[in-house]
Amino acid sequence: YSKVLFTTCEGDETPSLSFFKDAYSEAEGVAAKIKGYHDEGLPLNGIGVLYRSNFLSLPVQLALSKLNIPFAVYGGIKFIETAHIKDVLAFLKVHHNPKDELSLSRILMLLEGIGPKTAEKLKDIVIYGQRQGENDFLKDVVKNPSVRKELAHVADLFDSLKRTPEIQDKIKKIIHFYTPVLKKKFDDYPVRQDDLRAFMEIASSYKSLEQFLVDFVTIEPPERSVVGIEGKKEDERPVTLSTIHSAKGLEWEVVFIIALAEGSLPVSYALDDEESTEEERRLLYVAVTRAKRHLHLSMHNEGRNGGMSSLNRLSR
Repeated sequence: YSKVLFTTCEGDETPSLSFFKDAYSEAEGVAAKIKGYHDEGLPLNGIGVLYRSNFLSLPVQLALSKLNIPFAVYGGIKFIETAHIKDVLAFLKVHHNPKDELSLSRILMLLEGIGPKTAEKLKDIVIYGQRQGENDFLKDVVKNPSVRKELAHVADLFDSLKRTPEIQDKIKKIIHFYTPVLKKKFDDYPVRQDDLRAFMEIASSYKSLEQFLVDFVTIEPPERSVVGIEGKKEDERPVTLSTIHSAKGLEWEVVFIIALAEGSLPVSYALDDEESTEEERRLLYVAVTRAKRHLHLSMHNEGRNGGMSSLNRLSR
């Protein structure tokens, strides 16, 4: 059958394409536009933000939190509630405030052979940097010499953080220390490594560690999924953040598609394979057809690759 397709939706607005300096300013631009739509009377649940990979949503989660705009992560949990991000944040919190006992316990229990009781006894040693490798007290508490060695490494890390001024460099050191733990702890560690890279990229735009921690803590406890929000009043339902894969079959009045750069969409591992690239093209088609009335596409020019700044190219 020859198809004759037409739209019943009146309007002459074309999709917009915006360019931003970095992921952070892109997220702030998107959040400001969302606030504008809401101020004009559009319910927040009529707005969707789509992206190829989960880690790309971190800047948007932060930017929406700063403007007190509620959001739900579709088919997942909020970035800040993931275990690996909580682990890395625990190091930063203890570095900033050595008396944060909850975060310190979390760090100690990352080490193999240390449970809640041992962690309780060890907190003072780590907080006050009393390494005392051969100290009788430490030997009484921790019988295993390899665990004592690990503890010395934790103390060394905190010493090193004190001598490191830049937030980004602090996080780099923490991630370097944490990577072996990450690989042991999670089967899907490559995905989580992407999250940590995004985390570090956001940190690079902050001058003050205190402000960075304050902004992260403002992200409220998670809405586990969109399902739990169906009972809320129309104007209280949050903005939806979703991967394009999870958005199949859904529609919003306004759709933002972010990070439209080579390596993000199409994703980097699809670049050398024609079939995979075509699959990525179909995915973008799914994304753009989620919008009923307004479609906003965007990308940021500066990316970070292994800590190095790199220039992004607009997605083909």
